[in-house]
Amino acid sequence: MQTLNKTIKLKSTSNLTMTSRLEGCLATMISIFHEYSGKQGDKYKLNQTELEAILQKELPNYYKSQKGKENISKLMTTLDHDKDGEVSFKEFAMLNVCLAIACNDFFVDLQQGK
Repeated sequence: MQTLNKTIKLKSTSNLTMTSRLEGCLATMISIFHEYSGKQGDKYKLNQTELEAILQKELPNYYKSQKGKENISKLMTTLDHDKDGEVSFKEFAMLNVCLAIACNDFFVDLQQGK
């Protein structure tokens, strides 16, 4: 796992100028996930403590909107599609997709005066 983290981190930072903006975003998302995953339990998944840490640091405005551990627990349950008690990268990526869609919808509505 350390090799994977180092490879992702190296590619996401040192090659960032050589990639497109979207490729850089994807590499960053992967790198951030693996920075937090595996500190406890499965090295390729986030437990609830790790999920909360990633939300606090990397999505602070979203985290503040969740208002408490009870809502983080509900989010964990919602994200955990395979019901193994942890959030895989695929499950984490779905959170990011849903947040991106919600943000896009908000800005489109704002531009349309809704």
